Amino acid sequence: MKLVATGAVPELSLASGHTWHYFLSHIWSTGQDQCATIKRQLCLLMPGVEIFLDVDDLKSIDALEEYVNQSAVFQLFCSKGYFKSGNCLREVEHAVKTSKKLALVHDPVKGGAPLDVIKNDECSDALRGPIFDGRTVIVWHRIKDFQRESLKLMIEQVLLGCPAPASRRPRQIKLFIPGELPRQRLRLPPGTLLYASNHNPGAKEVARALRDGMMSQEIGVTINSDAVMEGRRHKKSLVSSLSPSKREESSSWVDPSDRDSLDDFLAATASQQPSASLAEEEIATHFLLYLNKWTFLRNEGKLLAEELRKVRAAGHVQIVMVHENDDTRGGCEFGRFFETTPQDLIVDGLYKPLALALYPDPFWPVSVGLVAHMLGATEARFGGRSFRTAAATRATLRATVRESKQAAPASAPEAAPEPEPKPAPEPEAVPSSSQEPERGHPGGLVSDGKNTALPGQVRLPAARPGKATSSKALEDRRSKTMEERRSKLLKHRPAPGEQADAILQVAAVARAAKLLERKNSLTAIDDYDDKHGTKDLPPSHRRNSVRPQSQVDVARTSRPESTVQRL
Repeated sequence: MKLVATGAVPELSLASGHTWHYFLSHIWSTGQDQCATIKRQLCLLMPGVEIFLDVDDLKSIDALEEYVNQSAVFQLFCSKGYFKSGNCLREVEHAVKTSKKLALVHDPVKGGAPLDVIKNDECSDALRGPIFDGRTVIVWHRIKDFQRESLKLMIEQVLLGCPAPASRRPRQIKLFIPGELPRQRLRLPPGTLLYASNHNPGAKEVARALRDGMMSQEIGVTINSDAVMEGRRHKKSLVSSLSPSKREESSSWVDPSDRDSLDDFLAATASQQPSASLAEEEIATHFLLYLNKWTFLRNEGKLLAEELRKVRAAGHVQIVMVHENDDTRGGCEFGRFFETTPQDLIVDGLYKPLALALYPDPFWPVSVGLVAHMLGATEARFGGRSFRTAAATRATLRATVRESKQAAPASAPEAAPEPEPKPAPEPEAVPSSSQEPERGHPGGLVSDGKNTALPGQVRLPAARPGKATSSKALEDRRSKTMEERRSKLLKHRPAPGEQADAILQVAAVARAAKLLERKNSLTAIDDYDDKHGTKDLPPSHRRNSVRPQSQVDVARTSRPESTVQRL
């Protein structure tokens, strides 16, 4: 474990009268194995840390309060039955009475009950406020990469509990583990295109969040269903073979000075024929299946299931499943999908591959890294177009909240849609994530916070101030704008034969420059011969004649020795 600020190993210290840095308070029935794992892992990551665990350090049950007094930080493992145990209540009540620094941990899988049930039903009113108010509960994970993030948060609490002057005591301490997933340099295969279905609620927003978290130019997002159709596969052309950053550019030909673009062009033209439509150039490499509590419900669920059947039958697009675990974004238990998913998809093995878990911050960088590996990312050793997910953050998602109000359970009757209220006009409207245009694929649009177009891009049509805009109308305007973009690119893009001619012209200009340099050298020698009358001498006499070197020879021999050797 090291500090992000300095890269050094953090120093541990204890105040006078303290014996342990960390006190693990838990109930055996639902928290013993978790706390034993926590102590073992913390000791491996932070050599020298002293942790109190009753099975290792308890000598007398009558001295529980004394053990709490000798500890710097008191960790309460929130699990079912904790607040009904007499000994656990002795420990936590004394910790609250003596104003010990508290750290809260909860295991959502093996904790026996949800945190809200433990907090509201089991904890007394007298303890609920002093324990839970103003404190963030650390989620304990069992998957290795997520568990490391949980351990980092616990070690941060240990360091914050070490004695230090009030003026120098930090509010938070950022840590990292060498080799952890968020700090690995990764590189995606060129041309990675992620398809998000319009019939999968929240999939577009999640796809954009994953793309932004990877911060890679090699990944794009598309909602065009033709990108996953089998009939389009053989029509891949030049633009689809280039990286997404190249596909966004409005230039009409490939720059020969860019080696990557030239290699991509030669590889594409050597093996494939160009297509006649930009929509046909979108070739999805992965199908993103976003699993939340609204997936496979109502008519949208039927259309999504039909898309999955076609894609699975074709077998040319890999399906990447991600499972939402954030309750505010429609997270639910995975067992729910065995009730809502069509049985033919379940029997056909839809859920045999692993579904990757999506967790909110601070575990979001790990989720993004796992998805990147599923998309084919490999560790980059020599830089280049690599990225890290350590700085990835998940922005507030407004569209999913609106969709959750519109979505209803499968058994509930469909109600008539209510008119949306008209929002008050604002001086500057910040577009939500659902209004963000598509990027990283042909025809992609990019808009900044003021809804203005960047160079080489198209401005999105802005809504009238003071008038509400429905999602359908906004989608129609976006589609219209993308069609105009496609038409403009097709109009100004030359044929592949013209691109090849342009590359040949550049090569011809370079060859002509070399010939001109040689011609100038011969001209300088001829001028000398005309001036001194040595032009008619035989070649042998001309070589042996005493004459000064030409200007070209002088220029070449007057260079420093290191320069000549380098050239």
